[in-house]
Amino acid sequence: MRIGSIADWAKEQRISRVAAYKRIKNHGITVSRGRLDLDEANRIWQASLNPAKVRGGVAGGSNNREDYNPPSPDDPADPPVPGMRSTMGKLQIQREALRIRRERLVIDALEGKSVSLADVRAWEAQVFTNVKSTLVVIGAELRDDLAVSTDPVECQAMIDRRINAALASLAGYKPEIK
Repeated sequence: MRIGSIADWAKEQRISRVAAYKRIKNHGITVSRGRLDLDEANRIWQASLNPAKVRGGVAGGSNNREDYNPPSPDDPADPPVPGMRSTMGKLQIQREALRIRRERLVIDALEGKSVSLADVRAWEAQVFTNVKSTLVVIGAELRDDLAVSTDPVECQAMIDRRINAALASLAGYKPEIK
């Protein structure tokens, strides 16, 4: 934690005092009695930079690529700077996080760690078709036996046995996966 004046921070950033005051106002950098935490001000400023410009060494401040740490895709898309007011900076960080997530999805697909939505829907359709075809025939199979029986408890027992047998056969069902 280095405390300094706005002029000190402007000198460190190699910008004018007017530009330093604009950055402080636009990015919500806390100033108390004309003094600020230089490390915190640098962190807030770096978090609001355009990542594409930082990679190319164009953005103001440091031209060192190691100064920029892109957001982790596991973190929420909002930047970790609570006082930052720059909507453009937030949007750029969110866009960068989405790009990283998209690249991770492509890598997972190439490594076989993910399945396409079409394959999941095809598998789902196979499962539902098999369930339907197994359950629909129960009525036709039991109709003669149920017509003969007059005891409702016996009718329920026959239906329960047949449904349980159908569910047991469905539990072992393995659809074809392409």
